[in-house]
This record gives sequence, C-alpha cells and structure tokens, in this order.
Amino acid sequence: MMLMHGADVQKYVALSHKRQLVTDGFFKCCRNPNYLGEMFIYGAFNLIARSYYGWVVCVLIWALVFYPNM
Repeated sequence: MMLMHGADVQKYVALSHKRQLVTDGFFKCCRNPNYLGEMFIYGAFNLIARSYYGWVVCVLIWALVFYPNM
C-alpha cells in the first residue's frame, strides 16, 4: 500500500511544482511503482487465499492490462 499510494503522492507533488519526468524517490529504481504496488497487493491476496484461479486471473490481468499500459 505504501508503494502504490506513496508513488501517487510523490508524482502529484512533483508535477505540481514542475512538469517534467519524475526520476527520484519511488521512481528512481522503477518507472511504474503504482503497477508494482498493485501487483504486490493482489499477489498477497492470492497467497492468503491459496487460490490457483486467483493467480490465473491476476496473471492474465497483469499481462493484458498492466504490461501494455506500462
């Protein structure tokens, strides 16, 4: 949750001061920390649920929605 929401806050504050590419903080090592944070959250739900079908759905969404948008 911290990764996803922290990246949102950082991007909002950085872009309100200057309209340029954000290259520090959460965005220093990963260009898409929001997607990575969501993947961690849904992956944790699947680990807790121990659901094979949950992993299939998540991998499909990650491959068909997240990857093209990155």
